[in-house]
Amino acid sequence: RAPETCVICALRATGEQLSAGSGLPVLSRRRRLVSSEYGDRGGHDARQFLADFLDVARATELRADRSARWENAVDREELVTHVDRLFGSVVETRRSCAICDGGPVLSEFSTPYILSVSPEELRGGAMTVQELFLAFGRLREGGARCECVTCGKVSLHRTQARVVTPPNLSLIHI
Repeated sequence: RAPETCVICALRATGEQLSAGSGLPVLSRRRRLVSSEYGDRGGHDARQFLADFLDVARATELRADRSARWENAVDREELVTHVDRLFGSVVETRRSCAICDGGPVLSEFSTPYILSVSPEELRGGAMTVQELFLAFGRLREGGARCECVTCGKVSLHRTQARVVTPPNLSLIHI
């Protein structure tokens, strides 16, 4: 396929352009390949564009049959693509009731490409990447409102996230 119709081809052509130092990158001119909302010349959220780009690139790989079975799939199909191999991670989010405190811990698994973290100013300067990951997994009080399977009340739950399987390339949204 050609860079005019294929988002992966447009990315490859952009890489070649950047190496040669020539012209406006193809992917920048063909943003609408990612979504029609990017077809205008307006400003857009870079994190959302990247997330949409990765979803479209993954779908393109699946259509081109460039995927393989993966028995450890969590919430996506059992097929894994290059996008999943490079940027995919497995995140477990555990929840427990803040009222009865005796119920089971519920776990949900997700496979985000981009981890959103909130940096803090620490004594000694900015947070390191390792400190960002530790902050991402910190126990948080008053998380989502859920119905407790033990006491039956809808209440705020404590939540804690952990990266079960880190990505080969980390994309961190700060």
